[in-house]
Amino acid sequence: MTSAFQLGRYILVFSLFNIVQFNNGGCRSSSTISGGGTGSTNRNGTCFTMNECVSKGGSAAGSCAAGFGVCCVFLVSTSGATVTQNCTYVRNPNFPNSLDTTSQISYNIQKCDRSSPNGCGCLQYHTGLTGRFTTFNFLPTNDNHLANQDYSVCIRQEAGFCCIEYSVCSDANSFSIDTNKMLMMSKVETECLTIDYITIEGGQGSCAGSNNPTAGVNKYCGDKLNPLTMQIEHAPVCGKQY
Repeated sequence: MTSAFQLGRYILVFSLFNIVQFNNGGCRSSSTISGGGTGSTNRNGTCFTMNECVSKGGSAAGSCAAGFGVCCVFLVSTSGATVTQNCTYVRNPNFPNSLDTTSQISYNIQKCDRSSPNGCGCLQYHTGLTGRFTTFNFLPTNDNHLANQDYSVCIRQEAGFCCIEYSVCSDANSFSIDTNKMLMMSKVETECLTIDYITIEGGQGSCAGSNNPTAGVNKYCGDKLNPLTMQIEHAPVCGKQY
C-alpha cells in the first residue's frame, strides 16, 4: 500500500514538469527604433528562452511562444564587433549622434544549411573520395560559355581527410581557359585578372608536397592547370588544407 501510494504521488508530481519546445523563429519585439520612416518602429527579434538569449549576447524585449520564450534582440555598437546572430542591428557608437553619417542598419545573416547543398550557395555539390566536375559547356554538349558566369562548385570534406587534390582529366581539352592557343601555358593570380579563371583557395602543389609555390595560389587560368605560372605541363593542385 505504501509503495503504490508513493509511486502514484511521484507520477503526479513529475507530470507537472512538461517539456515545452518551440521554434527559434522571428518575432516582433517591444524594443523600438528611434527616428523617422514608415511602417513598424519595433525591432525584429528571435524567439529564444531567457537563458539562451542572455548566453548569446541578446536582450529580452517582449515575449513569444505563448509566453514560454522571450523575443531576443541583438544589437552591436562596438567598432570591430563580430555579428554572429541572424537579424542583428548594427548601430554606430555615438547613436543617436552622427558618426560619419552612419545611422542604424539591420543585417540578415544567411545560415548555411548543410543538409541542403543549395543552401550553401553551391550550384554543383559533390561527395565521395573521388569524382569529376565539368563546366556546363564541356563536351558532349553544344552549349556556349556564358559571359560573366560566376558560381561555386562545392566538394564535401570527408571524415579523416584534410586536403582535396585537383588534377586534369584525360579527356581532350579538359582544361583550356584561354583563347590564345599560341601560349599553351599555365597562368595564375594577376595574370587572370582580365580573362576567365577558376578559383582553388590556397592552392599548392600536390598533396604529397611536390611542385609547391612559395605561397598559396587562388586563381588559375591559361591552357594548363599548374600552381606555378608559365608551365607547359599540367600538375596536380592541392586545395587549402583543413
